[in-house]
Amino acid sequence: MPRIGVLTNRSEATCLVMHGIYDFEDCIVKATGAELIRVPPRRQNLIGKCKRKIRLGGFRLKDNYDLLFCVSLDLNTQLTDVLNWRDSCKYCICYIHDTWPNLANNYLKSIKQVLRKIDLLCFSLAESIPYFKTLLDPLPYWVPQAINPERFYYVPGINREIPIYLFGRQPEGVFEKVKSYCIDRNILLVYHYKLKFPGETVLYWQSGHTLHGQLLLHSKITLNWGMHATTPWRIISPVTGRWFETSAAGCLVVGKEPTGAEFKKLLPFPGFVRNVDDKFDNLIPTIEEAIQDKGTEELRRQISEYTVNHHTWYHRIAQMLSKAGLADFLKPEYHKYLQQ
Repeated sequence: MPRIGVLTNRSEATCLVMHGIYDFEDCIVKATGAELIRVPPRRQNLIGKCKRKIRLGGFRLKDNYDLLFCVSLDLNTQLTDVLNWRDSCKYCICYIHDTWPNLANNYLKSIKQVLRKIDLLCFSLAESIPYFKTLLDPLPYWVPQAINPERFYYVPGINREIPIYLFGRQPEGVFEKVKSYCIDRNILLVYHYKLKFPGETVLYWQSGHTLHGQLLLHSKITLNWGMHATTPWRIISPVTGRWFETSAAGCLVVGKEPTGAEFKKLLPFPGFVRNVDDKFDNLIPTIEEAIQDKGTEELRRQISEYTVNHHTWYHRIAQMLSKAGLADFLKPEYHKYLQQ
């Protein structure tokens, strides 16, 4: 049996985005029998124009591995120690969750030599890859974000007693509009927003992420927004994990879908998102129409089924191992994901 490791820094931060990354790491462990390797906490130094987190003494592996997975939030978070542990594994797959083009030069000039040591470099944001063509050779391999199907799923006929569920970033003024509407109409509104705090324990992340999945499952709609509507400075508006979490739970969306061309390829269901205008003038009428629409159950079932059949972390693990020529590293019961 090959020896496989997964580096994790879950001792450091907690937020919905990091919870998704931890879920991915745990799915790798389940699908391959990998060992979870906890990386010690870091201190933060300021180097050049970007904040770099430097590990005290440098993290090194005690043992050798046939394959090592490194899932990093960005081009900095998990990569500063690659040169320390790269010689301890035969093959290395690195998956980068956030690759915002406007930060490319800041990060890449300092870690270019690190990236050359990675055998398979994967980016989750398809729109960002062209921005790196003059900085990286070969270009990263696109592997979209996904969900853990044990945490995000659909239940036929479930009573969706929460009319509106909000989570994560909302455009300026949207929350106040929705809150006023819900107070005036005596409608239940749930808003789940979690920032990461330095030094905060992350031991409860699984229960927090399960709660997020259950809130989606029990909600009629959520408000989701492409990055162009919440953080336009990021330049691109890609498909992030929140869209797969929502679709897997059969929850429908009011907001603005991502502008990236891959959105309609990954989630080809026109009724999934009810888009509002740029000034949000029709936000409340669109919400009212969506929560009162009783003819959506079949759409909810279809989009959840499609998500679970195409967009789980097990599909992404199979995709990466197949690209690396290491498909036989999957446990036999997970080989079905190679064909999907």
